[in-house]
Amino acid sequence: MSEIGKQHCNRVIIGATCFADADGAIAMAAILARKLEGEILGLLIEDDAILRIAYLPSAKTLAFKGGSVQSITPEAMESAFQRDAKDFQRRLTRAAGQMAVNWSFERKRGQMMSLLQSVASTGDVVFLGHQRTSFSKGEIIFIDDTHGEKTHLLDMGMEISREMDLSLQRINLSKSDEPLTKPETGLLSTVSVSSKDEMLEYLHKTNPSAVFVALKTGHNFDLHEILEAARCPVILAIHE
Repeated sequence: MSEIGKQHCNRVIIGATCFADADGAIAMAAILARKLEGEILGLLIEDDAILRIAYLPSAKTLAFKGGSVQSITPEAMESAFQRDAKDFQRRLTRAAGQMAVNWSFERKRGQMMSLLQSVASTGDVVFLGHQRTSFSKGEIIFIDDTHGEKTHLLDMGMEISREMDLSLQRINLSKSDEPLTKPETGLLSTVSVSSKDEMLEYLHKTNPSAVFVALKTGHNFDLHEILEAARCPVILAIHE
């Protein structure tokens, strides 16, 4: 069993408001569930803010690559959620089967962050799904505010980087340039930032594959800001 597999883990939770946002997190979540000897919970969140748009008389949708403009209706939105739920479950079935882990799936209506806070408990790992906008192979980034403390979230990032053949980089918020080392991985690059804005700008320029966040309560960063800057899945561990 790996080092992180010795740690108690209830579930690896994937929260997303659409299948496109969930898709990039599913393979990583399955890898972690296997390593942690946990199970996966896929959570498709029908966000209240998105649903309200469907009731606006002038609401329209335009495909990312252009094309025809279509009206948004509550019925069309429900059909889209149903399609996303089927795609989410299909992809989850395949990934969980490949890693031989158990999984479950739920649809919930509400606000994404609030729902995840109510569903997650101590020992869970939470993936905030977000579709990547870059097709390039990005790094795994670990946002570190632990001041050199040992963190199991870092071990998780290392497991993902090894399994998916991705490099791992630490963004250091403690203003230290000491390299992060482990015997089995060698030297990992470290970038120090002096402010939240500098960190968000760096995430935006880097186009990472995933961001692991280990923040102490003092920073209280808005996770929406990290999601929008990184444009990729963001992973948190729930501690007491």
